[in-house]
Amino acid sequence: MISPSTTSTLDVISTMLTQKQFSWISGKTLAPFQSGKYAALFYLPENDDYAIGLVAEDKCRLISLLSPTDPQYAGWFGRITSLTKTQAKRALLGENIITDAHLLHQRAQLGNGKNVEISFYVRLNKSSLKKLTLGRIDVYSENLDLVNNCLRLTPLQLAQAPEILARIIARLGLSPQPFGELYLDSRSGEHLRVEQELPGYAPLQPEERLCVWRKGEEKHTRLSAAA
Repeated sequence: MISPSTTSTLDVISTMLTQKQFSWISGKTLAPFQSGKYAALFYLPENDDYAIGLVAEDKCRLISLLSPTDPQYAGWFGRITSLTKTQAKRALLGENIITDAHLLHQRAQLGNGKNVEISFYVRLNKSSLKKLTLGRIDVYSENLDLVNNCLRLTPLQLAQAPEILARIIARLGLSPQPFGELYLDSRSGEHLRVEQELPGYAPLQPEERLCVWRKGEEKHTRLSAAA
């Protein structure tokens, strides 16, 4: 961890706080006599290291950087997980470098990949897609393709999906065109395409995929705003 040794480091991290290029460390300081209640983790690519910043109650102003000798350092440092570090990296480097698959991979390793929604986006006509929620699954790290940013269902999950989809289409009285793809939507905002195709459905066109991704990004934005 980087110590607050220079004014330039403070300036850089203050800017990163303003631009939301950090991740929050879970929890907050409850003692009223302490100068700040929240802490944020900042990734510093020049050193491939991290810094802990103490943040004011308004969550907008950097009070100080914590060094290992500070009384509060150990408490905050102990709350940092691999997911916290990955989120801090993504906030700075962008989601094209640190993808949703990377985030979900970390959640799965921490046991937080359970009860994730799987949906099928199907083409109703040339200008309309419909999202059909098939159910929820548990995601494990071995199901995720970090290189291609996608999910691979287990053989059992893949075998069950067509029957579930057919029941939903019949119940809603839909007459979809034979184009559609499976996607994952997690409660924490990750949005991934499922690698496998369902029998009888061809992949969506690039512009349709873009529409699906925009829906996922809108959901992620709403979740981030509420956090």
